[in-house]
Amino acid sequence: MADRLKEIPAKILEWWNRFTTKQKSAIVGIVAAVIFTFVILIYIFTRTQYVLLDVYEDAKTASQVVSVLDENGIAHRESGNGLRVEVEAGQESAANIALGAAGFSGSALSYSDFVSSSMSTTSTDRENQYKIYMEAYATKTIESMNAVKKATVLLYIPRETGTLIREREEATAWIQLELQDTFTSANAANLARAVATWLGNSNTSNITIVDSDANALFYGGDDYGVAGVANSLQELQNQAGSMVDNQVKKVLMGTNQYDSIEVTSHLNMDYSSYEETLHDYSVDEGRTEGYLASQDLYESENTSGAGGTPGTDSNNETTYYSPDGSSTSSSSAESHRTYLPDEDIKKIITSAGVIDYSSSSITVAMIRFRVLHEEEAKDQGLLDGITWAEYKRQNASDTKLEVDSDFYSMVATATGMPQENITIVAYETPVYYDKEPLDVNWTTVLSVVMLIIILALLAFVVLRSMSSQKEVPEEEELSVESLLQSNPESPLEDIDVETKSETRKMIEKFVDENPEAAAALLRNWLNDDWG
Repeated sequence: MADRLKEIPAKILEWWNRFTTKQKSAIVGIVAAVIFTFVILIYIFTRTQYVLLDVYEDAKTASQVVSVLDENGIAHRESGNGLRVEVEAGQESAANIALGAAGFSGSALSYSDFVSSSMSTTSTDRENQYKIYMEAYATKTIESMNAVKKATVLLYIPRETGTLIREREEATAWIQLELQDTFTSANAANLARAVATWLGNSNTSNITIVDSDANALFYGGDDYGVAGVANSLQELQNQAGSMVDNQVKKVLMGTNQYDSIEVTSHLNMDYSSYEETLHDYSVDEGRTEGYLASQDLYESENTSGAGGTPGTDSNNETTYYSPDGSSTSSSSAESHRTYLPDEDIKKIITSAGVIDYSSSSITVAMIRFRVLHEEEAKDQGLLDGITWAEYKRQNASDTKLEVDSDFYSMVATATGMPQENITIVAYETPVYYDKEPLDVNWTTVLSVVMLIIILALLAFVVLRSMSSQKEVPEEEELSVESLLQSNPESPLEDIDVETKSETRKMIEKFVDENPEAAAALLRNWLNDDWG
């Protein structure tokens, strides 16, 4: 075995020596090209791709951004001056989230990037550029709000004409918001006032704000009026409903029994305002009247005439009164009393927007996903005698589940609603995943094709070289006698002493047809040769 291994280098060297120097150079060049091609392909397909994150105004801000990226493990690179920061492709969203959490925002808009001034710039061009700048500024500012995902701002700014009508005309703004969080009417009103300030308007009557579903969030004016009050009350009900829905959803999701839970509530709200006064009177036990607060008494008595004997004697006598007698009598009495009861007065004011949970209702829809992969179905024997597509088609419908009574109790406890006003439905939804195909893209196919072509060229060169190196059998040497015998004397032919070649014939023809050109050519040749 060892002897055979020792023979391998000698055989390889012998095989290599069969090629000529030119063929060896070609083989080495092709092998080097193959290796170089592989290196280029590996570098192209494996190198890290970077995308621009932002260009910062100063090195301090850039260094702070780099520190945030390092803390979050995000690959990045910087330009020579350190102001341009790039991150690895695919990590741009993670970088923006990390910078947002650290309090960094995108670079500020530059006024000079939108408004230019040159000899060819007219006043109309500058006004249009300023309008574009204001739209970009408003869009960027609005999108910095937490509840706004995307904003579209269209402005109409009156042209400066120097007339009185222009001075009275104010700008108009139309704003469309794509929301990702709660955005109330109060938020829309505050945004409208901010936009009016940017535009220099005296009020918000020319500002309209809608959401991506064309619902009006703000429709001009600082005062709500009747429609504004209605919108405010409806907003109040929506906020209360959202709060209840979130509470219920949070509780039900905490059970980890269902993958998707949707909650919608109908709250019975009383928008009327009430004012009620209660009087409660009481006195001490045993009394039939209240406490004496004031008393007015008046008494008067007058008596005149002869009187009888002091003592009881005069009472036994009969007394006669006559109209003309001298005995008179007069009596008068007046009294006024005011009693103060023990009084308890209560004044109750009930504001609008009270929720009556006893008459409110709520609906909950819960879904549990049944995930099944094609490989698992095959291992479980579910695909015996049936294809994967047929199995998915036959088992595509949802299955209704029975809801445990504990879920009703949880919702009732979380909302304060009676259980008879709670509706809960649950379904099991199948989710199928097909077998993942081979991850072959055009770059892989191109690499394989190039490799096959290069190897085919290399094999062609090697085989062609080997075929040209076949040994030619050596002929047996003949003796002089045999050579003379095999070549009999042939009669001598007339030898043309001066046999003309084709090149000579062409030169002579050129000289005959172009004597002047031939002479000039000969003269130039002599000058070059002797000069």
